[in-house]
Amino acid sequence: MKFAIAGIVALLAALATHADQGNADTWTRSGMYVTATVDVDATGKIQHMELLPFRDNRGRDLAPSLRSLAESTMAKWEFVPATLNGHPVPAHTFVNAVFEFKAHGNDLDARVVSTGNGPKLIKADAPQYPLDMIHARVQANLTLLVIVQPSGKLTDITLESAQTTHGYPAAEFFRSAKNAMASWHAQPETVQGHPIETRLRLPFHYSLDNNPNSQQPPAGLTRASDSPAAPMQTDIGTEAVALDSPLQLRPTAP
Repeated sequence: MKFAIAGIVALLAALATHADQGNADTWTRSGMYVTATVDVDATGKIQHMELLPFRDNRGRDLAPSLRSLAESTMAKWEFVPATLNGHPVPAHTFVNAVFEFKAHGNDLDARVVSTGNGPKLIKADAPQYPLDMIHARVQANLTLLVIVQPSGKLTDITLESAQTTHGYPAAEFFRSAKNAMASWHAQPETVQGHPIETRLRLPFHYSLDNNPNSQQPPAGLTRASDSPAAPMQTDIGTEAVALDSPLQLRPTAP
């Protein structure tokens, strides 16, 4: 689905600060990610959806036209339903999505694309950029694995992969991420009203041009010398995505 944004000069200027430059005939993924809390029935259809508060990197609310697009698009998505003892049952999850834009004359077309679903992390403390890495001019992209317990506690935090400047060891960045996550908790997914354990993949970006965990990952990095595995190509922004959610989004066109 796409939505034409016409005659709003200020909005177009704001979108240009988010969207990367690309071919005018292709959709360009922005840094504007939104999350909705959804209740899904036993058939996989959304019965209730609420878009969570959004602020861009300048502290501004989501434009009403874009909020309307996100709500109307996401409300139509359907899931493979959760099951309990082999029977479909209602479930609750949090859906993450991103805005994509395409040039349309002097305007922009917009659409909303899913980036996955899972528990909602409540991030109390932000990760601190390691001072030694600032002095060494080292940037990093990390992917962590973590388990959300039914209580909302985060456990079993491990480093899945890391990219850094010139392949520099990522240990200090991993330590920074774990220290921040010690103050975090989560709102778990539920199946028939009962909270469940869910395994997450969570990206961290450390850029010298932005705050830690920026939505725009630094480019030109290589696999860190202490990375457990080769980094995956992912485009999920800063939101965690469940690896074993009881709800799976049915494939649909954007």
